[in-house]
Amino acid sequence: MARRARDTPDVLNKIAPRGGDGAFPFMNRSTLLVATLLFCGVSFARNGVPPGVEAVSVARLNGNCAPATSEIVDSVVVHSEGASWMRLHFGSSHLPGDPGAGDACVIRITSLLDQAEQSLTSEHVAQWANSSAYFNGDSVRVDLLSRGAPGPAFLEILSVELGSPPAPEQYGERTICGPTDDRLLSADPAVARLFPTICTAWIINDPNRTMLSAGHCSVGAGSVVEFNVPLSNSDGTIVHPPPQDQYAVEPTSVQSRFNGIGDDWAYFGCFPNSQTGLTAAQAQGSFFELAENVPAAEGQAVGVTGFGAVYTPIVRTWQYVQKSHVGAFSAMEGLAVRHTVDTTGGNSGSPVYLAADRRAIAIHTNAGCTASGGSNSATAVNNPNLRFALAHPAGVCASGLGAVSGVIAAAGDLNNHVGLVDDQSGRFGAVAQTPPGMQGLAYDPTRRQWVAIDESRTLWVISYPFGQAVPIGPLVPDPGLITGLAVDPIRDRVYGVRAADGQLFEINLITRIASAVGAPFGGIIGGLDADPQSGTLFALDDSPSGTRLLRFNNQSNAWLIIGMLGSGASDCNALAATTDGRLFTINAANATLLRVDPGTGAATVIGPTGALFGSAFGMSGAPPIDPCPVVDFNDDGAINGYDLETLEQIINGFEDRPDADVNQDGALNGFDLEAYEQRINGGC
Repeated sequence: MARRARDTPDVLNKIAPRGGDGAFPFMNRSTLLVATLLFCGVSFARNGVPPGVEAVSVARLNGNCAPATSEIVDSVVVHSEGASWMRLHFGSSHLPGDPGAGDACVIRITSLLDQAEQSLTSEHVAQWANSSAYFNGDSVRVDLLSRGAPGPAFLEILSVELGSPPAPEQYGERTICGPTDDRLLSADPAVARLFPTICTAWIINDPNRTMLSAGHCSVGAGSVVEFNVPLSNSDGTIVHPPPQDQYAVEPTSVQSRFNGIGDDWAYFGCFPNSQTGLTAAQAQGSFFELAENVPAAEGQAVGVTGFGAVYTPIVRTWQYVQKSHVGAFSAMEGLAVRHTVDTTGGNSGSPVYLAADRRAIAIHTNAGCTASGGSNSATAVNNPNLRFALAHPAGVCASGLGAVSGVIAAAGDLNNHVGLVDDQSGRFGAVAQTPPGMQGLAYDPTRRQWVAIDESRTLWVISYPFGQAVPIGPLVPDPGLITGLAVDPIRDRVYGVRAADGQLFEINLITRIASAVGAPFGGIIGGLDADPQSGTLFALDDSPSGTRLLRFNNQSNAWLIIGMLGSGASDCNALAATTDGRLFTINAANATLLRVDPGTGAATVIGPTGALFGSAFGMSGAPPIDPCPVVDFNDDGAINGYDLETLEQIINGFEDRPDADVNQDGALNGFDLEAYEQRINGGC
């Protein structure tokens, strides 16, 4: 791999805050040369190699966050003359505040070439493995923003990956099948580019719509998945999509093997996008269905879609961008699929799918074609090690896969699920997906519906038991971030609480007006619910000494402190009050369900949820829900054969409607029709 080296480091240019006088009282103006970053390609694998990567100098941002909205307290421009793209790598940092409460200090990174922007809280910095997204151009501005949390903040920039044009030898001899490269540009929304070792990854039909790639692509912490990749520059230099199309890999989800041809695969998921909050599957709206078995090779045409390199005479704007080709499925040898589809470096991890119906049968891994013959190789999807991993997902791939049972509802795991938490085991069973950034959830027994609110202060209604989320609209005027909702069925009122200062609001669902009730309590209140029997409001405050239970006094319009939850309970961001008066929360630090004593506040561990919850989610008590629901698909008020016909139309139209996956196997097909017919006839 060619690697550029500089005699002296490029300058990190400090700039004044916007509207400021150019003074930087908290700045450290020094720079420091750091070691060059080395990325080595795998010679026998068909993955790509970054066009050029090196490190520049260290910078440090310092500031004092104060109660203000988006005030820049420090700023720096990172510049490397001639670099085509860059990615920042961070050292130590302290960004005070609670990201889930909306009052945390934030790092904002902006490309000075195309104005692409990424905002990172402390939670995002951890998810991105102390790094940023990829940015185009040779300069980015890094701003330290104060968003309401008081206290000193800092961020160290340790190193920077820099992209450069490919070296001439990267445009050498072709390794495709036959004399010509027959690949064409494509735009399959389910297929992504994997960085920093340039490979291909793709969304599959597992329950959480996560991803597959090749094992030798070294997927792990720091890996980034890019969708909607633009054409490269005329010299072949990679162009990155904006951060809205980049996803950080969730490292605890990764399962992989690199054990030679036929046993080379990676199964993993990603965190939600740091800008949109959407999962990759939500944003892309597409996935591949994995074939149950690999069919006989004879007469089968297969396609491969991926991000391979190009070689002379192919135009260089096609370098490492998505291309597709269809060729022959030539043979099945053990667990290896042999094919004659054109591929090059960067295609590693690509889906190999049947051209007739797009069912994926293999993961492309190795070259073997020449201008005169041969074949390329892929790992078959019926590889037993891969199948075992798919049956035993980890991390975000497993979030929400518990049985759908219990009397506690939760919305907003890292897959943006809504579902039930079992009050006996603690396991979370997802039922459907919600919009991103859910902050509060409450059940309205009078109207038999859920009320929810997201981080943009938009109210939603979700039909019982868990139907489609329909927006009501944003609160007016904007009261700030509401992090908990409650419905008092006795007084028929909806309440919300502002996390930043503990201000309680009564919310009118028709006018969307939030009216303050009493005075702010202070603290960081992230959970709220009402006892269905009495209408009493309870809340959780993540105080510096740990989470504590509060009760609202309707006579004095003030919060009363009941007691601490106990050791280890410090990040409890939601609260549920069940119909029998019990209180529950989830400790986001370890994703464990806790039962909270309403009289003392003391918490008892129930068990792990088996899910991943971040700094923001909602909980509520839930009425008993039929685990075997029969959906009225045509909305005519009756359950009959006409609903079966409507379901068939949904399946044939490939509409990604969660309730159409009746048997919950992650795919829409004839098995769902069979399961639905069984339910109509009284079975499950």
